[in-house]
Amino acid sequence: MDDYAPYPDVVVHCGSMPPSGYIDDPLVIAEVLSPGTMTNDRGRKLAFYATVPSLQTLLIVYSDEARIEVWRRDAGWTKRVAGPGESIALPELGGALPVGEAYARVAF
Repeated sequence: MDDYAPYPDVVVHCGSMPPSGYIDDPLVIAEVLSPGTMTNDRGRKLAFYATVPSLQTLLIVYSDEARIEVWRRDAGWTKRVAGPGESIALPELGGALPVGEAYARVAF
């Protein structure tokens, strides 16, 4: 039995935090890449997140440049890359995330 249950960097869901601290119904997840976690974040975690029925959007945030991969559950999973000057629509949250604002305090 595989009991793999990753802890994302950021999780958005409806409702209060359960006592266990583990959310099983996320709407949006963000993972921040680093050289030490990149293989796992883009491999096993990505595959696991694709199986979570409630998940609508997965953001993979680069730490070495202003770049965010946006994975959306559409007919299947689709990917687009957003860079500086672009905005990521997050309809499940009723808004958008400007990539430049996400990196406003980051020096590369």
